[in-house]
Amino acid sequence: MFLISGQPYSFLPSGSSDLPQPEVLSKSEIFHAQIGDTVTLPCKVRNLGPMILLWKKGTRVLTAGEMMIRRDDRIVLKGTDLQVQNVTPEDGGAYSCEIEADSEYPLVVTHTLEVLGKNWKPNFYTRV
Repeated sequence: MFLISGQPYSFLPSGSSDLPQPEVLSKSEIFHAQIGDTVTLPCKVRNLGPMILLWKKGTRVLTAGEMMIRRDDRIVLKGTDLQVQNVTPEDGGAYSCEIEADSEYPLVVTHTLEVLGKNWKPNFYTRV
């Protein structure tokens, strides 16, 4: 709610306080991908309504709603999920799906993408 010419003004539709609040249903996860892989980071939401969903890598905004902010053809929205195609080592890091809602703090889920070398194999060992 803002004051414009001394009068309260909201950018949300009138009666929006009666709208159900959005929820992020996905939980934070760690994803492992090899160089060249495609990885999809989930952000399932309920009651998004007029709110805008943002995807960020660190503090850098990648998407706002359906608008691609970062110009990288390898990054694609699949509904509310973020897909990174042809993963490179630079793609590793924290990715956040965030909704600016009416609550005091944004609703957010953060995933970590760990990029492994092309010939990475799990290291299994037995303790003696």
